[in-house]
Amino acid sequence: MKPHKAKLVLELIDEVDGGLAIADLAERIRLFGQLLTESAKRAGCENVRCQVTHVSHSSPLGVECDVKFDRSPKLSESPFKHFQNVLDVLQKENIPNYRGKDRKYLEKVQKLMRHKGKKMDRVEVQLHSENRKKPKTYKSADMSQAVGEKTRRKVSLVYNTVKGELKVVDLRGKKPKFMLVPVIFGAPAISCEFPSEMLKEIQQHLGQMVAVQGEGKRRFRELLPYKVHVNKIYSISGDDAALYNIRGMCPNLGGGRPSEEIVREIRDEWDD
Repeated sequence: MKPHKAKLVLELIDEVDGGLAIADLAERIRLFGQLLTESAKRAGCENVRCQVTHVSHSSPLGVECDVKFDRSPKLSESPFKHFQNVLDVLQKENIPNYRGKDRKYLEKVQKLMRHKGKKMDRVEVQLHSENRKKPKTYKSADMSQAVGEKTRRKVSLVYNTVKGELKVVDLRGKKPKFMLVPVIFGAPAISCEFPSEMLKEIQQHLGQMVAVQGEGKRRFRELLPYKVHVNKIYSISGDDAALYNIRGMCPNLGGGRPSEEIVREIRDEWDD
C-alpha cells in the first residue's frame, strides 16, 4: 500500500539566537506522531507506523514522515480525517463541547500548533493522503492561540443545591459572603455571596451543615461550582440529614470503638 505522507514545519523567529530548544522540538515531533497514529486508528487502521523520511537542514525546519498501516480494503476513510476535523475546528474557533478523549485530542492539537511565546513565527502541518493531488495545509497563523486555555477555563452557569458546612462569614467586600466546605471529601471551599437581608439567617447557621440554593459558576470538568450567589439556605442537620450529609458530624459517637463492632451491635439489637 502506498504510504500517506505528513509534514511538520517549524519556522523560527529571525531575532532568536541559539535555535529551537531540543526539548521543544522533541515534544512537537512526539505529539505529531501521536496525533497521526490516533487519527489512523480511529479510521480503522491497524499496526500504524510513522517513519521519518526527511529532515530539512535549512530554515524553516521541516520533518517529513510516511504513515503506514494495515487496513481492510473495505475501509475507505482517510487516516488523517480525525486530525483534519480537529484542525478545522480550531481554525474556525468552532469548538464543540468535547468530552473525554475528543477533548484531550483537541488540546494536543492546539499544543502542537502553538507558536506564541515559543520563539517561533509559524507552525505548519501538511497532510497528503493518497486520494489527494495536493497536500492539505494548516498554519498556526490562522488559529486562535487561546483556544486550549479557553476550553480549560470555560465557566458555565448552573442553578443547583450545594451542601456543606457554613464557615467564616465575611462582610468586608462589596457583597457579604461566607465559605461553604462541601460534604465531598477533598473538594475546595466554595465562596457564597448572599444579599444583606439574609445576614441574620446566615449567622444563625454558622458552623452548621446546610444546603444552599442559587446560581453558581462552575469551571470545565469540575463537579462543584467555585462560587454561588445564594438565594435560599436551610439546615440539613438532625432528622432531615441523609447519611452522606452527616458523615463526620459526630466523630466521637462510638467512643473509640471500631465501626464494625458498632454495626454488629446494632444488627444484634435488630435480631432481638
